Amino acid sequence: MPTEFFVMKKVFRIITPIIVTLLVLISVALVDPRITKPERLATHTTTTTATTTDKYWDVKAKVGYLHVPNTSIDDAVVQAKDNDYFLRRDKYGEYSYDGCYFVDYECDMKNLSRTTIIYGHNLMDESRYFGQLMQYKDLDFYKKSPVITFNTNKQEHKWKVCSVFLANTSSSDGQVFVYNSPNFADDKVYGNFIKEIQHRSLINTTVDVKSTDKLLLLSTCDYSFSSEWRFVVVARMVRPNESENVDVKNAKENPNPLYPDAWYRRYGGVKPTFKDDANKNGY
Repeated sequence: MPTEFFVMKKVFRIITPIIVTLLVLISVALVDPRITKPERLATHTTTTTATTTDKYWDVKAKVGYLHVPNTSIDDAVVQAKDNDYFLRRDKYGEYSYDGCYFVDYECDMKNLSRTTIIYGHNLMDESRYFGQLMQYKDLDFYKKSPVITFNTNKQEHKWKVCSVFLANTSSSDGQVFVYNSPNFADDKVYGNFIKEIQHRSLINTTVDVKSTDKLLLLSTCDYSFSSEWRFVVVARMVRPNESENVDVKNAKENPNPLYPDAWYRRYGGVKPTFKDDANKNGY
């Protein structure tokens, strides 16, 4: 055969994986780490006080500071009047493909809602941004990192990780568990929400949660099943006069967590049922 044929064949072998990689990156760029909710304006504060590290004071939209141990997640958290503004902007409001860490616009950052939801991109790199949260699927990592720091502009707080779970955002994968709503009708509804995140957790952490507690949810895309799935790390605020230390020796993997319906259609297995009535209130 002509020499040109073998040269072209070699070139084709080299450029094919490059083209495939570019196509994957383009598809990731279109993925949104949130679950879309109806537009509704929410007030937010941009006040800064001495409770937060000096290097974050120049971020005008800053509403807090997030630190996750054993990761590089250590930065300001911002908030806007909708969940689109910071999707592809950095914390200063400049365009950035990587985005930044931002709080759901419905969350009350002055008094803290019952749940505070922080979004960040998963860039399919476990060394950057919220892609690092995937490590919480591993029991050993959880045991090394059971406490998260999230400070508001007014107060400093520690949070004990109490659940890590997968959720679908498309009804084609089953009933959508709308975990990113900061407001609940009453204690019973909130209590059922707490039961639901416990049923879904990949790890039984032994950290207890009450209807009087406030929760922090770190939400990002999960590509292990579908680009329309989310991985969520949930942490409970340390209570007044409670030690921030966590005894992790009894933590263990959940042998049968509740997954979205599509999981069972693909992998089989029996969907667990529970005696409580958590699903009766929309969960």
